[in-house]
Amino acid sequence: MLISSRHLGTLVCGFTLAACAPTQPEAGGSPSAPAAQGAPAEKKATTSSTAAATELVAPPPGVSVSRLDNGLTIVAIPDPTLPMVGVNVVVKVGSATESFATSGASHMLEHLLFNGTAKRTQEQLYADVDRIGGYNNANTSRFYTNFMMLGGSEHLEEMVEIQADMLLHSQLPPKKLEKERGIVIEEIGQGRDDPAAAGEAFFNEKCFPGSSVALPVLGTPSTIATLPRETIWRHYKSYYVPNNMVMSVVGGFDPDSLAAILERYWAPAPPQPLPPHSGDFSLPLTESRSYVRQGKGTSTSIHLAFNAPAYGDPLLTPSEAAVTLLNQELDSRLVDSPAAAALSVDAHLLPWPPAGRLIIEAELPPATDAAPVVEALTLALHAWATDLSHSLSSEALQAVAREAEAEAAGLLEKPHYYGMMRAEQFALSDPDQVQTEVAKLARLQPTAVARAARELISGPMLTTVFLAAQESGTGGEESTVAEIQTQRRVLSNGATLIVRTNPYAKLFAAHYLMRDRALIEGARHQGWIDLIHRLIAGDGADSAGQQFKQALRGLGGSLKAFDSPMIPYDDYYNSPRYSYLRLECLPRYGLTALNLLDRRLSAYRPTEPALARVQQQAAATSARQAVSARALSAKLFNAAVIGEDHPLTRGTALPANPESNAELTAEALEKIWSEAFSPSNVVISVVSSWPADSVAAALSRSLPTSNTPPAQRTWPGLPVTREPQRIERDLGKEQAYFRFGYVTEIDPEDTAALRLAVSVLSTRLADDLREKRGLAYSLGASVQILGERAWISASGGTRPHNLDEFAKGVSSIIEATSSEGATEEEVETARRALLGRMRMRLLSSMGHAFRLGTSEALHGSYEQSQAEMHSLETISAAAVNRAAKRYLRTDPAVQVIVR
Repeated sequence: MLISSRHLGTLVCGFTLAACAPTQPEAGGSPSAPAAQGAPAEKKATTSSTAAATELVAPPPGVSVSRLDNGLTIVAIPDPTLPMVGVNVVVKVGSATESFATSGASHMLEHLLFNGTAKRTQEQLYADVDRIGGYNNANTSRFYTNFMMLGGSEHLEEMVEIQADMLLHSQLPPKKLEKERGIVIEEIGQGRDDPAAAGEAFFNEKCFPGSSVALPVLGTPSTIATLPRETIWRHYKSYYVPNNMVMSVVGGFDPDSLAAILERYWAPAPPQPLPPHSGDFSLPLTESRSYVRQGKGTSTSIHLAFNAPAYGDPLLTPSEAAVTLLNQELDSRLVDSPAAAALSVDAHLLPWPPAGRLIIEAELPPATDAAPVVEALTLALHAWATDLSHSLSSEALQAVAREAEAEAAGLLEKPHYYGMMRAEQFALSDPDQVQTEVAKLARLQPTAVARAARELISGPMLTTVFLAAQESGTGGEESTVAEIQTQRRVLSNGATLIVRTNPYAKLFAAHYLMRDRALIEGARHQGWIDLIHRLIAGDGADSAGQQFKQALRGLGGSLKAFDSPMIPYDDYYNSPRYSYLRLECLPRYGLTALNLLDRRLSAYRPTEPALARVQQQAAATSARQAVSARALSAKLFNAAVIGEDHPLTRGTALPANPESNAELTAEALEKIWSEAFSPSNVVISVVSSWPADSVAAALSRSLPTSNTPPAQRTWPGLPVTREPQRIERDLGKEQAYFRFGYVTEIDPEDTAALRLAVSVLSTRLADDLREKRGLAYSLGASVQILGERAWISASGGTRPHNLDEFAKGVSSIIEATSSEGATEEEVETARRALLGRMRMRLLSSMGHAFRLGTSEALHGSYEQSQAEMHSLETISAAAVNRAAKRYLRTDPAVQVIVR
């Protein structure tokens, strides 16, 4: 699994990166360098370091950082209220420690470590994790490889033992090597299907010339195909040593028990000298340069880069605060300039040693001239830095600090996410300093941040432009209660409210669900509700939207209203059955945030310029999806299985060239808006420490009062598949996508058994086609149940020349599962794995709110999810096998292939 550090840097939003003292390297490690602004900056850094050394900032209560005698660093954050614990181990090795010849070795090794140890085969390793209901995964980046394990608190010792066995005692079985080569090459193909990847690669090439930082994290098909096992083995033995690792343990565990467990499984591992490395990952820019390259994507990408502080530089914290403030107002500064044509603009820091970068990234429509946009961006940056010197207030900085506090609190609700999101900092910075970031941010003064802003844009600027394909012609105080309670109410205006009061909640989470999305839009207005969500969130760049965003940030809050194309697997908003808004903030400001959103929903109506802007953004997202084999195959498959006119086949985003564009005005959109947000159509679920009475009182004016009776809408059933179909499309892609499925009648009493049968099928597909044959990176089977009909499907991406073998493999595995059934062990493993995933989704307050809302809206009871988990716990293997025999088949079915 790859999650790029650029994406992680965006996710942590700037304020989680440390301003820490220079890190002392292990033997052969990388020394920290001074700031990248020349001799004057070195003098400033020395002075700042002296001052910073006298500022004693304690870590948050309960956090401990320690080190074993062998060099393993441990960050322990216990929370006895969580039923699960996340154990992450960051190994300080990634693509930046490779060369062109060994590109991809770290990522390849990540895959191989799941293939067996001195005491476990791959199958035993997977079975041992599934047996405890655990989640075991890893991701590779430029500077680290991160291994994450999540499971029940009662299984902490088993989790630590399994992870130590994997990381310290893997065997890299030669028989598994070729299979993993195939999987990784498939993963590379999947990544290249992203149109934005080429523009980012071009920027990295020019921004970090000659540096291993510019190498692809996944490697290339040629290097992966030829890497000798001996090279990978040396890589493993050189870097996978305790003095090159940082472990974080977060969640429900006892610190004394953890110490004993680590003594048993990690302390015996000896430290080793590390290979020498220059550490010059990111050398300073010495002169301004610009580069333009012709691309093949659907939009033009612009990257501007400036020198910035790196980890270990005391100027990093004020610089991160400055960039956070820049992102808050960058859109509004560009409204009356040529850069207003940009579909998106983002600023972020890459604090890589010895000299970091400030990056300004913009995406333009294909026919837009990039030159005036670059000029407008540059002018806006200088005006921003100048204005900040006399306009930055302490209140604005406090809002940044609260936002950081909320972000940090949210990570602690998802224990495995904590280690993943902190991985780069643990690899390049000091774990002790990481714990004090929020406190240091809260102490910043406006003058320091304004000075950092000026420093950021005062030096050389690198510009890269990757052109789109040429056209071919045509408040109050926090309240607590004694125990966790859940209540359901219907407000006076007709909205349904569900409140889960949890005195231990670390965030305030409010989830607004609007039912019947596709039925309200109809075929002519597909994607209009997505536009409404963008407008509500303030992405129209109008003054009311900017004020709403600023006020929400002041509460440490955020409103998620649509998927981000920059975040992998961010596809929560793609359901035709409903749409929703996610409001999060610090608990003490929860009711204030509700009132703020209430005023936004009640009073705001779109202007034509704001609508035009979000329409342009939505159309760009659709254009990107249109060139994806995976997205096109899903569209064709859905239409073939349940019919083009079925509401479930409609997309949720605005089509690139919809016929309804001519009808799309602010006035026309308001009609859809009023129906979707009619109180009787809304389910609001809130999870926080506030009691139900307080939340209900705050929502008494939420949404306009409606005297109109609730709309009666009926979803058409799923049509049973009677005839086989085979559909093929050729896009000339490096990776093809295959989908197989059908709709069948079922007995609702078989629902839990069928879910487990399909889970067994999905595991068998992965074990055979991925693990044994290396034909795919991601694949699996799924089932959707609507009343007395079930939609069963299997899918996966593979290279075009593997399609025949892949398709035959899917059919043979389905037939075997149906005719032979599953063993008791397979069913139990599927049960634990499925329940583990369901528990993982309920870790956060927002996860609970989402589950309560969807259960109420789709099933008429917020308790449905809990009942489903109970059914999965009690269903027998015999019932699962009966369901497999009764419902799993290969004909008649629909097959779709996009290559």
